[in-house]
Amino acid sequence: MAKSIQTALLTSDLSYFQWGYCSNTVVYAYTRPERMEYSVVFWDTKNNEKFVKYVKSLMSVTTCGDFCILATKADDSHPQVRIHLLFC
Repeated sequence: MAKSIQTALLTSDLSYFQWGYCSNTVVYAYTRPERMEYSVVFWDTKNNEKFVKYVKSLMSVTTCGDFCILATKADDSHPQVRIHLLFC
């Protein structure tokens, strides 16, 4: 039997949203007006467990197979570095 995932979003509460899917995990990122960081949620759909990681200056969420990469802008304290890649 096929398993389906249904997701409802209230876009009036979200100012930014990205998502991807890797290894039975939905990865989605969003911001809220009251927070400076992006909330990146890793939702294991097989076990129905969620983990939240807070990330500053998120540029992209990319998934492929079993892997997820979060690209973030580097802060001003490291002028020689423009982008950080976080492998999840």
